Amino acid sequence: MQISQLKEIVDSIRKQTPRGWILMSPNSIGEVLVTASFARSLVEKTGYPITLCVRPEHKAMVEALYPNRFTAVVAMDMELMRSFSTSGYIPHDHFDIDFPINLWPSQYGGGYLAKFQDLHYKRHGASGLSLGDIWRHMLQLDWDTPMERPCNRFFNERNDILTKYGVKEGEYSLFQLGNNTNKPLPSTFWSPLEELYGENQQPVLVNLKGAMLVHNNLRFNNVKQVDLDILDALYLINKSHSTVSGNNGLMFISTFLDYVDECKPELHVVMTDQYCKHYNLLNSDWEKAFVPYEKNTEISIRSSEYSSSTAQIYEWIVGVDEKADQHKKAATDVFNRNEESEFCVRLSTHSSRDAFPATVSFKNN
Repeated sequence: MQISQLKEIVDSIRKQTPRGWILMSPNSIGEVLVTASFARSLVEKTGYPITLCVRPEHKAMVEALYPNRFTAVVAMDMELMRSFSTSGYIPHDHFDIDFPINLWPSQYGGGYLAKFQDLHYKRHGASGLSLGDIWRHMLQLDWDTPMERPCNRFFNERNDILTKYGVKEGEYSLFQLGNNTNKPLPSTFWSPLEELYGENQQPVLVNLKGAMLVHNNLRFNNVKQVDLDILDALYLINKSHSTVSGNNGLMFISTFLDYVDECKPELHVVMTDQYCKHYNLLNSDWEKAFVPYEKNTEISIRSSEYSSSTAQIYEWIVGVDEKADQHKKAATDVFNRNEESEFCVRLSTHSSRDAFPATVSFKNN
Protein backbone atom coordinates (compact mmCIF):
# COMPACT_ATOMS: atom_id res chain seq x y z
CA MET A 1 0.00 0.00 0.00
CA GLN A 2 1.21 3.51 -0.84
CA ILE A 3 2.41 5.89 1.88
CA SER A 4 -0.33 8.33 0.91
CA GLN A 5 -2.99 5.69 1.52
CA LEU A 6 -1.56 4.82 4.93
CA LYS A 7 -1.56 8.51 5.82
CA GLU A 8 -5.25 8.72 4.91
CA ILE A 9 -6.02 5.83 7.27
CA VAL A 10 -4.16 7.51 10.14
CA ASP A 11 -5.85 10.84 9.43
CA SER A 12 -9.23 9.09 9.57
CA ILE A 13 -8.41 7.59 12.98
CA ARG A 14 -7.25 10.99 14.26
CA LYS A 15 -10.48 12.66 13.15
CA GLN A 16 -12.67 10.07 14.88
CA THR A 17 -10.80 9.76 18.19
CA PRO A 18 -9.36 12.18 20.75
CA ARG A 19 -5.66 12.94 20.77
CA GLY A 20 -3.76 9.95 22.11
CA TRP A 21 -1.91 6.73 21.38
CA ILE A 22 -2.54 4.69 18.21
CA LEU A 23 -1.36 1.15 18.97
CA MET A 24 -1.33 -1.68 16.44
CA SER A 25 -1.18 -5.33 17.49
CA PRO A 26 -1.23 -7.27 14.21
CA ASN A 27 -0.48 -10.84 15.26
CA SER A 28 -1.70 -13.45 17.72
CA ILE A 29 -4.35 -13.18 20.41
CA GLY A 30 -1.61 -13.78 22.97
CA GLU A 31 0.21 -10.64 21.83
CA VAL A 32 -3.08 -8.74 21.76
CA LEU A 33 -3.68 -9.80 25.37
CA VAL A 34 -0.25 -8.53 26.46
CA THR A 35 -0.90 -5.22 24.71
CA ALA A 36 -4.28 -4.85 26.40
CA SER A 37 -2.85 -5.80 29.79
CA PHE A 38 -0.57 -2.73 29.74
CA ALA A 39 -3.22 -0.25 28.53
CA ARG A 40 -4.22 0.85 32.02
CA SER A 41 -0.60 1.53 32.99
CA LEU A 42 0.14 3.45 29.78
CA VAL A 43 -2.87 5.72 30.28
CA GLU A 44 -2.04 6.27 33.96
CA LYS A 45 1.58 7.14 33.13
CA THR A 46 0.98 9.45 30.18
CA GLY A 47 -2.57 10.73 30.63
CA TYR A 48 -3.42 10.01 26.99
CA PRO A 49 -6.15 7.57 25.85
CA ILE A 50 -5.52 4.68 23.47
CA THR A 51 -6.95 3.65 20.13
CA LEU A 52 -6.09 -0.02 19.55
CA CYS A 53 -5.97 -1.57 16.08
CA VAL A 54 -6.34 -5.37 15.92
CA ARG A 55 -7.37 -8.02 13.44
CA PRO A 56 -11.18 -8.18 12.94
CA GLU A 57 -11.46 -11.56 14.69
CA HIS A 58 -9.76 -10.13 17.82
CA LYS A 59 -11.90 -7.02 18.25
CA ALA A 60 -14.76 -8.57 20.24
CA MET A 61 -12.30 -10.33 22.55
CA VAL A 62 -10.57 -7.08 23.50
CA GLU A 63 -13.90 -5.34 24.11
CA ALA A 64 -15.12 -8.22 26.31
CA LEU A 65 -11.95 -8.77 28.37
CA TYR A 66 -10.80 -5.14 28.66
CA PRO A 67 -13.99 -3.02 28.52
CA ASN A 68 -13.54 0.76 28.68
CA ARG A 69 -9.76 0.52 28.40
CA PHE A 70 -9.66 2.00 24.89
CA THR A 71 -11.18 5.03 23.20
CA ALA A 72 -11.80 2.76 20.23
CA VAL A 73 -10.92 -0.75 19.10
CA VAL A 74 -10.43 -0.63 15.33
CA ALA A 75 -10.63 -3.76 13.18
CA MET A 76 -7.78 -3.75 10.66
CA ASP A 77 -6.26 -6.37 8.37
CA MET A 78 -3.03 -7.95 9.66
CA GLU A 79 -1.02 -7.21 6.51
CA LEU A 80 -2.28 -3.64 6.46
CA MET A 81 -0.99 -3.07 10.01
CA ARG A 82 2.35 -4.65 9.13
CA SER A 83 2.62 -2.47 6.03
CA PHE A 84 2.93 0.64 8.20
CA SER A 85 6.41 -0.67 9.07
CA THR A 86 7.42 -2.43 5.84
CA SER A 87 6.58 0.69 3.80
CA GLY A 88 8.78 2.87 5.97
CA TYR A 89 5.82 4.99 7.11
CA ILE A 90 6.76 4.34 10.77
CA PRO A 91 10.37 5.37 11.49
CA HIS A 92 12.32 2.80 13.52
CA ASP A 93 12.79 5.08 16.52
CA HIS A 94 9.40 6.82 16.53
CA PHE A 95 7.29 6.82 19.70
CA ASP A 96 4.71 9.54 20.10
CA ILE A 97 0.98 10.11 20.33
CA ASP A 98 -1.22 10.57 17.25
CA PHE A 99 1.04 8.30 15.22
CA PRO A 100 0.85 4.50 14.79
CA ILE A 101 3.07 2.26 16.90
CA ASN A 102 3.42 -1.27 15.54
CA LEU A 103 3.74 -3.62 18.53
CA TRP A 104 5.28 -6.56 16.73
CA PRO A 105 8.79 -7.30 18.00
CA SER A 106 9.92 -8.43 14.55
CA GLN A 107 9.15 -4.99 13.12
CA TYR A 108 9.49 -2.63 16.07
CA GLY A 109 12.74 -0.67 15.90
CA GLY A 110 14.07 -2.76 13.04
CA GLY A 111 13.36 -6.13 14.61
CA TYR A 112 16.10 -6.34 17.25
CA LEU A 113 13.60 -7.19 20.01
CA ALA A 114 12.72 -10.47 18.33
CA LYS A 115 16.32 -11.58 18.84
CA PHE A 116 16.08 -10.88 22.57
CA GLN A 117 12.82 -12.82 22.70
CA ASP A 118 14.43 -15.77 20.91
CA LEU A 119 17.41 -15.64 23.28
CA HIS A 120 15.11 -15.68 26.30
CA TYR A 121 13.41 -18.75 24.89
CA LYS A 122 16.60 -20.61 23.98
CA ARG A 123 18.30 -19.80 27.30
CA HIS A 124 15.32 -21.08 29.25
CA GLY A 125 14.65 -17.66 30.74
CA ALA A 126 18.22 -17.11 31.97
CA SER A 127 18.85 -14.19 29.59
CA GLY A 128 17.15 -12.20 26.87
CA LEU A 129 13.81 -10.44 27.37
CA SER A 130 10.48 -12.01 28.28
CA LEU A 131 7.36 -11.16 26.31
CA GLY A 132 6.16 -8.86 29.08
CA ASP A 133 9.48 -7.01 29.26
CA ILE A 134 9.56 -6.59 25.49
CA TRP A 135 6.16 -4.90 25.66
CA ARG A 136 7.32 -2.71 28.56
CA HIS A 137 10.23 -1.63 26.37
CA MET A 138 8.10 -0.98 23.29
CA LEU A 139 5.61 1.07 25.34
CA GLN A 140 8.40 2.83 27.27
CA LEU A 141 6.99 1.68 30.60
CA ASP A 142 9.00 1.09 33.76
CA TRP A 143 10.40 -2.42 34.22
CA ASP A 144 8.24 -2.95 37.30
CA THR A 145 5.01 -1.93 35.54
CA PRO A 146 2.32 -4.52 36.36
CA MET A 147 0.13 -6.29 33.83
CA GLU A 148 -3.62 -6.07 34.32
CA ARG A 149 -5.60 -9.29 34.30
CA PRO A 150 -8.77 -9.41 32.15
CA CYS A 151 -12.17 -8.43 33.46
CA ASN A 152 -14.13 -11.50 34.58
CA ARG A 153 -17.54 -9.98 33.90
CA PHE A 154 -17.86 -11.78 30.57
CA PHE A 155 -17.45 -15.16 32.31
CA ASN A 156 -19.80 -14.31 35.18
CA GLU A 157 -22.75 -13.02 33.20
CA ARG A 158 -25.57 -15.34 32.20
CA ASN A 159 -24.65 -16.84 28.88
CA ASP A 160 -26.34 -19.14 26.39
CA ILE A 161 -23.10 -20.71 25.17
CA LEU A 162 -23.41 -23.81 27.36
CA THR A 163 -26.97 -24.38 26.17
CA LYS A 164 -25.87 -23.79 22.58
CA TYR A 165 -23.43 -26.71 22.80
CA GLY A 166 -25.56 -28.93 25.02
CA VAL A 167 -23.29 -29.06 28.09
CA LYS A 168 -23.43 -28.08 31.77
CA GLU A 169 -20.87 -26.08 33.70
CA GLY A 170 -18.09 -28.28 35.11
CA GLU A 171 -19.54 -31.42 33.50
CA TYR A 172 -17.70 -31.65 30.19
CA SER A 173 -14.17 -31.68 28.80
CA LEU A 174 -12.80 -29.73 25.88
CA PHE A 175 -10.02 -30.83 23.51
CA GLN A 176 -8.24 -28.26 21.36
CA LEU A 177 -6.15 -30.28 18.99
CA GLY A 178 -3.90 -27.79 17.30
CA ASN A 179 -1.71 -24.74 17.63
CA ASN A 180 0.41 -22.56 15.35
CA THR A 181 3.92 -23.56 16.45
CA ASN A 182 4.38 -27.13 17.69
CA LYS A 183 4.14 -30.19 15.48
CA PRO A 184 0.72 -31.58 16.45
CA LEU A 185 0.18 -34.92 18.15
CA PRO A 186 -1.44 -37.79 16.22
CA SER A 187 -4.42 -39.97 17.12
CA THR A 188 -2.20 -42.33 19.15
CA PHE A 189 -2.34 -39.64 21.85
CA TRP A 190 -5.83 -38.23 21.38
CA SER A 191 -7.73 -41.52 20.99
CA PRO A 192 -6.63 -42.96 24.37
CA LEU A 193 -7.37 -39.58 25.93
CA GLU A 194 -10.88 -39.66 24.48
CA GLU A 195 -11.44 -43.12 25.96
CA LEU A 196 -10.24 -42.03 29.40
CA TYR A 197 -12.42 -38.95 29.57
CA GLY A 198 -15.32 -40.89 28.08
CA GLU A 199 -15.21 -43.29 31.01
CA ASN A 200 -16.29 -40.38 33.23
CA GLN A 201 -19.63 -40.35 31.40
CA GLN A 202 -19.14 -36.68 30.59
CA PRO A 203 -19.37 -35.19 27.11
CA VAL A 204 -16.18 -34.28 25.26
CA LEU A 205 -16.11 -31.33 22.88
CA VAL A 206 -13.40 -31.12 20.21
CA ASN A 207 -12.51 -27.73 18.73
CA LEU A 208 -10.53 -27.61 15.49
CA LYS A 209 -11.11 -23.99 14.57
CA GLY A 210 -8.37 -21.39 14.75
CA ALA A 211 -5.36 -23.70 14.64
CA MET A 212 -2.99 -23.79 11.67
CA LEU A 213 -1.28 -27.03 12.72
CA VAL A 214 -3.55 -30.04 13.26
CA HIS A 215 -2.75 -33.67 12.50
CA ASN A 216 -4.71 -34.75 9.43
CA ASN A 217 -5.51 -38.33 10.46
CA LEU A 218 -7.41 -37.78 13.70
CA ARG A 219 -10.44 -39.95 14.33
CA PHE A 220 -12.88 -39.84 17.25
CA ASN A 221 -15.80 -42.05 18.19
CA ASN A 222 -17.85 -40.31 20.87
CA VAL A 223 -17.08 -36.61 20.82
CA LYS A 224 -18.94 -33.57 19.61
CA GLN A 225 -16.93 -31.57 17.11
CA VAL A 226 -17.42 -27.81 17.38
CA ASP A 227 -16.08 -24.78 15.53
CA LEU A 228 -15.68 -22.12 18.19
CA ASP A 229 -15.02 -18.45 17.74
CA ILE A 230 -12.61 -16.90 20.22
CA LEU A 231 -15.12 -15.78 22.85
CA ASP A 232 -17.10 -19.03 22.77
CA ALA A 233 -13.86 -20.98 23.13
CA LEU A 234 -12.67 -18.89 26.08
CA TYR A 235 -16.04 -19.26 27.79
CA LEU A 236 -16.12 -23.03 27.28
CA ILE A 237 -12.56 -23.40 28.60
CA ASN A 238 -13.49 -21.35 31.64
CA LYS A 239 -16.59 -23.42 32.45
CA SER A 240 -15.17 -26.87 31.62
CA HIS A 241 -14.16 -29.59 34.03
CA SER A 242 -10.91 -29.88 32.09
CA THR A 243 -9.42 -28.59 28.86
CA VAL A 244 -6.57 -30.35 27.07
CA SER A 245 -4.96 -28.23 24.40
CA GLY A 246 -1.92 -27.38 22.39
CA ASN A 247 0.04 -24.33 23.47
CA ASN A 248 -2.04 -21.61 21.84
CA GLY A 249 -3.35 -18.12 22.52
CA LEU A 250 -6.62 -19.36 24.00
CA MET A 251 -4.73 -21.22 26.71
CA PHE A 252 -2.38 -18.28 27.19
CA ILE A 253 -5.39 -16.12 28.04
CA SER A 254 -7.05 -18.83 30.14
CA THR A 255 -3.97 -19.30 32.34
CA PHE A 256 -3.85 -15.51 32.89
CA LEU A 257 -7.39 -15.24 34.31
CA ASP A 258 -8.34 -15.09 37.97
CA TYR A 259 -10.45 -18.02 39.13
CA VAL A 260 -12.60 -18.76 42.16
CA ASP A 261 -12.68 -22.16 43.81
CA GLU A 262 -16.11 -23.14 42.52
CA CYS A 263 -15.03 -22.48 38.94
CA LYS A 264 -11.49 -23.73 38.42
CA PRO A 265 -11.05 -25.95 35.36
CA GLU A 266 -8.03 -28.18 34.87
CA LEU A 267 -5.93 -26.49 32.19
CA HIS A 268 -3.65 -28.99 30.45
CA VAL A 269 -1.19 -27.40 28.02
CA VAL A 270 0.37 -30.14 25.88
CA MET A 271 3.49 -29.20 23.91
CA THR A 272 5.64 -31.37 21.66
CA ASP A 273 9.36 -31.63 21.02
CA GLN A 274 9.29 -30.17 17.49
CA TYR A 275 8.27 -26.81 16.08
CA CYS A 276 7.51 -25.44 12.64
CA LYS A 277 10.52 -23.58 11.28
CA HIS A 278 9.61 -23.67 7.58
CA TYR A 279 5.95 -22.68 7.21
CA ASN A 280 6.41 -22.47 3.45
CA LEU A 281 6.85 -26.27 3.37
CA LEU A 282 3.61 -27.17 5.17
CA ASN A 283 1.72 -27.87 1.96
CA SER A 284 4.56 -29.45 0.00
CA ASP A 285 6.67 -31.36 2.56
CA TRP A 286 4.99 -31.53 5.96
CA GLU A 287 7.71 -33.47 7.75
CA LYS A 288 10.56 -31.21 6.66
CA ALA A 289 8.67 -28.15 7.88
CA PHE A 290 9.40 -29.16 11.48
CA VAL A 291 12.67 -29.28 13.41
CA PRO A 292 13.45 -30.41 16.99
CA TYR A 293 13.59 -27.91 19.79
CA GLU A 294 16.93 -27.30 21.38
CA LYS A 295 17.21 -29.20 24.64
CA ASN A 296 15.48 -27.54 27.60
CA THR A 297 14.15 -24.57 25.68
CA GLU A 298 10.62 -24.60 27.08
CA ILE A 299 9.88 -22.06 29.81
CA SER A 300 7.19 -23.10 32.24
CA ILE A 301 3.98 -21.09 32.00
CA ARG A 302 3.47 -21.53 35.73
CA SER A 303 6.72 -19.73 36.52
CA SER A 304 5.94 -16.71 34.36
CA GLU A 305 4.01 -13.53 35.06
CA TYR A 306 1.36 -14.64 32.57
CA SER A 307 0.01 -17.37 34.84
CA SER A 308 -2.51 -16.83 37.58
CA SER A 309 -1.87 -18.28 41.03
CA THR A 310 -5.58 -19.16 41.11
CA ALA A 311 -5.46 -21.21 37.90
CA GLN A 312 -5.08 -24.99 37.92
CA ILE A 313 -2.37 -25.41 35.27
CA TYR A 314 -0.63 -28.59 34.12
CA GLU A 315 2.07 -28.59 31.46
CA TRP A 316 3.31 -31.51 29.38
CA ILE A 317 5.88 -32.15 26.67
CA VAL A 318 5.30 -35.26 24.54
CA GLY A 319 7.61 -36.55 21.82
CA VAL A 320 5.54 -36.27 18.68
CA ASP A 321 7.24 -39.27 17.00
CA GLU A 322 7.14 -41.54 20.05
CA LYS A 323 5.59 -44.99 19.68
CA ALA A 324 1.91 -45.52 20.33
CA ASP A 325 2.45 -47.03 23.79
CA GLN A 326 4.33 -43.91 24.90
CA HIS A 327 1.57 -41.66 23.60
CA LYS A 328 -0.97 -43.75 25.49
CA LYS A 329 1.12 -43.46 28.65
CA ALA A 330 1.31 -39.69 28.19
CA ALA A 331 -2.47 -39.51 27.73
CA THR A 332 -2.96 -41.55 30.90
CA ASP A 333 -0.65 -39.26 32.87
CA VAL A 334 -2.49 -36.18 31.61
CA PHE A 335 -5.84 -37.65 32.60
CA ASN A 336 -4.56 -38.64 36.05
CA ARG A 337 -2.74 -35.32 36.57
CA ASN A 338 0.43 -37.27 37.30
CA GLU A 339 2.96 -34.53 38.09
CA GLU A 340 5.66 -37.14 38.63
CA SER A 341 5.35 -38.16 34.99
CA GLU A 342 8.34 -37.97 32.67
CA PHE A 343 6.11 -35.89 30.39
CA CYS A 344 5.27 -33.28 33.02
CA VAL A 345 7.10 -29.94 32.75
CA ARG A 346 9.01 -28.92 35.85
CA LEU A 347 9.12 -25.31 36.96
CA SER A 348 11.96 -23.28 35.48
CA THR A 349 15.04 -22.89 37.68
CA HIS A 350 15.74 -19.46 36.18
CA SER A 351 12.43 -17.75 36.79
CA SER A 352 9.59 -17.73 39.25
CA ARG A 353 6.41 -15.73 39.51
CA ASP A 354 7.82 -13.89 42.54
CA ALA A 355 10.63 -12.50 40.39
CA PHE A 356 8.22 -10.55 38.19
CA PRO A 357 6.16 -7.42 38.84
CA ALA A 358 2.83 -8.12 40.46
CA THR A 359 -0.26 -8.24 38.28
CA VAL A 360 -3.31 -6.17 39.15
CA SER A 361 -6.96 -7.17 38.98
CA PHE A 362 -9.24 -5.42 36.51
CA LYS A 363 -10.67 -2.16 37.84
CA ASN A 364 -13.53 -0.45 36.04
CA ASN A 365 -12.96 3.17 35.19
